[in-house]
Amino acid sequence: MDFGHEIGHYLRHCGCQLNMHPLFIDLQEWQANNFAYHFCVPTFMLDKLYNYKIYDIMQLFNVDYDFAYRRLEMYTNKMRTGGFFDEGYLTRA
Repeated sequence: MDFGHEIGHYLRHCGCQLNMHPLFIDLQEWQANNFAYHFCVPTFMLDKLYNYKIYDIMQLFNVDYDFAYRRLEMYTNKMRTGGFFDEGYLTRA
């Protein structure tokens, strides 16, 4: 989980945070955390699971309870709002 966070910084950000505005630092930390959730528990793998619980995610992806809970919360919210790409979208006119 920490590795996912730090690799998110490496891939998305450059420079030193020492002389950045605190709000910009908060943004970078949020982006790195969001990257870590998707890096450690990828959406394409969650799509293939059926009838899973938080403990299943913990075991399968080797993450702690809070991390698995938050990632499943993110995933289910995205499913409820229809945020995933819908192939039918291309055929609608």
